[in-house]
Amino acid sequence: MLGRRKRRQRVPRHGAHDDVAHEKGCKAMTQQLTEEQKARKSAYNAAYRQQNKERLAAHQKAYREEHKETISKREAIYREAHKEKRALLNSAWHAANYDSVKFRKRATATAWRLANPDRRQEYAIRARERNPEKHAGRQLVNLEVRYGRFPPPNAMVCRMCGEAQAQEYHHHNGYGPGHEIDVIAVCRECHTAAHRKGERTA
Repeated sequence: MLGRRKRRQRVPRHGAHDDVAHEKGCKAMTQQLTEEQKARKSAYNAAYRQQNKERLAAHQKAYREEHKETISKREAIYREAHKEKRALLNSAWHAANYDSVKFRKRATATAWRLANPDRRQEYAIRARERNPEKHAGRQLVNLEVRYGRFPPPNAMVCRMCGEAQAQEYHHHNGYGPGHEIDVIAVCRECHTAAHRKGERTA
C-alpha cells in the first residue's frame, strides 16, 4: 500500500498587500526610535546621499523617464488638490527670496535681449502698434526730459514709496487725451507693482 503524499507547503508570495504592511511596519519602527537614534539615522542617510549623489541622480532620472506618464498624472492631481496651499507657499517663497528672484529675472531678461536683437525689435514694433497712445505718451515725456522741461527722474525721490530714488516716470492717470505728459517720478519696484495691480496714484 502506497503511503500518503505529503502536502507541499505553500510559500507566501510577496505582493502589493505585503508592500503596504512592510511600509506600515517601517513607519511604526521609525516612530519607536529615540531622538538620538533618529539623529544618527538622519546623519547616516545624509552622508550616504552625499557619497552617492551621482548614482542616485542617475537612478532618479531613469525612474522618472520610465514612469513619465504616471508621475505627470500624479503631479497634476496633487496640484489640483492643493491649489491654495501651493499659492501660499509660492508667495511666501518669493517674498523671502525677492532680491535673488529679481536679480535672476533681470539677468535672464538682459541675456535674452542681447541674444535676440531682431526679435526684441519685432516685439517693440508690435507693442507700438497695439498701444499707440502709450508709445506717444512715452515719447513726449522723453522729449520733455531731453529739452530740460522735466528734470531727470533719478534726480527725485519716488512719489509712491517716498524713500527710494526715482528711476522712471509713471503715467499715473493713464495715456488718454490730456494726460500724455501727466506723470510722476517713481522707482522701478513701485512702477512695476503699480502696473501689475492696475492702480492709478493721485
